[in-house]
Amino acid sequence: MPLADPEKRRAYDFEYKHRPEVMARAKARVRDYGYRTSPEGKAKQREYANRPDVRIRHKAYYQKYWLKKNYGLTKADIEAMLIKQGNVCAICGHAEWGAKGPHVDHDHKTGAVRGLLCHRCNVSIGLLDDDPARARTLADYLEAKQ
Repeated sequence: MPLADPEKRRAYDFEYKHRPEVMARAKARVRDYGYRTSPEGKAKQREYANRPDVRIRHKAYYQKYWLKKNYGLTKADIEAMLIKQGNVCAICGHAEWGAKGPHVDHDHKTGAVRGLLCHRCNVSIGLLDDDPARARTLADYLEAKQ
C-alpha cells in the first residue's frame, strides 16, 4: 500500500507494527532464537553472517540489486566507471579498494553518482557532510600545521 504522505506512512507503519499478531510473531522470534538478548543468540548470528556461502550471497545481492535500486547502476556500469577512472580511487589515486571493493560516491541531495572511491575517501567525505567548505578548511588547517 504505497502512501505518498510521509506522515500517513509513519502512522500506517506504527499501527501495523503494534498489531497483536505482529507483536506476537516478533516476541516468538526473540524467544525462539534469543537474538539480540542472549550471548548465544548473538554468537549464532555472527557465525551465520560469517559463513562463506552467506557472504558470497550478500555480495552477489549487493552487486546485482542494491546498486541498481539505490544508484541505478549495473555491474557493467561499475566496471565502465573503473576503466574510466584508471582502476584507481577518484580522490587519492590508490588502487587498493579494501575488502568490500570500490564504494559508490553520490550526492546525498540529488542522488547523482560522482565516482568510485576507496573506503577511506568515502568515509572522509561522509564525515565532512559532503561540504566543500569544511574540506577546504580542513586542508588549510593541515597545511598551516606543517
